Amino acid sequence: MAPEVMAQQVIEACVADVSRISEQRRREALEEIRVRYEAAHYAAAYVRTFRGLVSCFLRSYLPGSGSMWRLANMVQAPTLVIGGRHDRLVDVRVAPQAARAIPDSRLLMLDGVGHVAQLEVPRLVARAVLPLLAETGDSAKRPDMAG
Repeated sequence: MAPEVMAQQVIEACVADVSRISEQRRREALEEIRVRYEAAHYAAAYVRTFRGLVSCFLRSYLPGSGSMWRLANMVQAPTLVIGGRHDRLVDVRVAPQAARAIPDSRLLMLDGVGHVAQLEVPRLVARAVLPLLAETGDSAKRPDMAG
């Protein structure tokens, strides 16, 4: 597949509103794909990545100590889960499920946003992250919270 076609397909799969993606970011995506295509290890890395994704998916939904949902329940850091209601890659029910599984998590579901909210609505994502960072920074400074 031509790098230009691949770049366009990736953008269309990951983004709900492609008009939000700047021409510069489109050029960067194209260049990233060209670099990958030229790398000798690209095909092997692609296959390993795909196998890892399938393995992770299976571990997520199978019972046992390796279940990703069970592991999510062990996360101790304050967490912000962000989901786009127009995500074409991950079922929109996963973000709320993840937020329920992770203790001390917050959920932000974004209308009109796809898989990469940080690219589509970066200012909105930053505004959501800043209070979590401030809270985490404040708790780290308190003597009773220090490890």
